[in-house]
Amino acid sequence: MGYKDSHPWISFSFHMERVNYLTWIALGEIKSKCEHLAGVPLKPAVAKDFSKVYLAKGALATTAIEGNTLSEEDVRLHLEGKLKLPPSKEYLKKEIDNILDAFKVADKHVLLNSNSDIISVRLI
Repeated sequence: MGYKDSHPWISFSFHMERVNYLTWIALGEIKSKCEHLAGVPLKPAVAKDFSKVYLAKGALATTAIEGNTLSEEDVRLHLEGKLKLPPSKEYLKKEIDNILDAFKVADKHVLLNSNSDIISVRLI
């Protein structure tokens, strides 16, 4: 039984002709607000906290795909150097470290090539 049988209301299709002008106006306003918010500077402490949170989330999501069982809190503790694991699970921290190293390489590439929106396949 496929999803069409169990969930017939889900079509995975989008018909732009069904969207009225009010929706387009609202989408334009949303885009404008997002652009305004993206340009708002954060206090350094807040920016640092956001960076830690999203670095932990990104590293966790990337390694979880491959079966890493650490929690988000575990990854944050590891980033702070406070995570204690038994020797049999040390490899989980190494997986996080490998991803963080890859993030650093990509980040450095973007910073050095600020006029480029593309990260090369070789870099990945």
